[in-house]
Amino acid sequence: MNKLFLLVLFILLPQICFASPFSIKTGLSEHYFYQNEIRSYTMEIENLLNTELKVTLESEGLVGEFLKYKPAFTLDAKEKKEIGVNISVGKNIDTKVFKGNLIIKTNKEERKIPITLIVLDKENPLFNMNVNVINKEIIHPSKIKVYFSILNFGKTKSLTANISYYIITQSTGETVLEESVLKNFSSELSGMKEYILSEKQEGSYYVQVVAKIGSTVLMGSDSFNYAVPFWTQQRTIPVIILILTLLL
Repeated sequence: MNKLFLLVLFILLPQICFASPFSIKTGLSEHYFYQNEIRSYTMEIENLLNTELKVTLESEGLVGEFLKYKPAFTLDAKEKKEIGVNISVGKNIDTKVFKGNLIIKTNKEERKIPITLIVLDKENPLFNMNVNVINKEIIHPSKIKVYFSILNFGKTKSLTANISYYIITQSTGETVLEESVLKNFSSELSGMKEYILSEKQEGSYYVQVVAKIGSTVLMGSDSFNYAVPFWTQQRTIPVIILILTLLL
């Protein structure tokens, strides 16, 4: 018995002593921005301790000039709080990649969230890109139908496009679905992609399509709402069981 107790203690003690004081949920990661564009993201921070936790936010690297956030706040014991992070890219910012970290500091732990901003030129004379979600109000299990088209106005007529599709939550900026494909085209490229989300993913989203053609990066987006009908199988069975129980 003593040996079993010591074994359990040996396994659990490091987890107790070195457990993280807080948890983080956020959609901040790699993002494509046009010049003169502003977006808002949320970062959910939860205090896992039974005591108050003081938190400070800092940034490092090239992304720091684009980030706006509350620099310090306090979490009560077991409190969960959503913190807003705004990303603002000016109209005169160079079209290139900016990397850095958002740093979350407490007196017990420091954690870094890597952030990459890829700034694009909205007015590209060589290409035109259009992205459209066919139905803006989608009821589960209907498919999300994403149409895109790229027109090539340049002289080069043999091109390869690396096309990436992202479905992103509007509230947090979290990417819930991602897919990439290679396509060859000359003067025009168009296509349709279909996706289905689960019943648990009800909410507002936007689709972002990014096409990399040589050194050129194009981006288009559109938004939609994804709803789940009340009388799903998952919800109906417990209601039927409750009714039968009351009748019996």
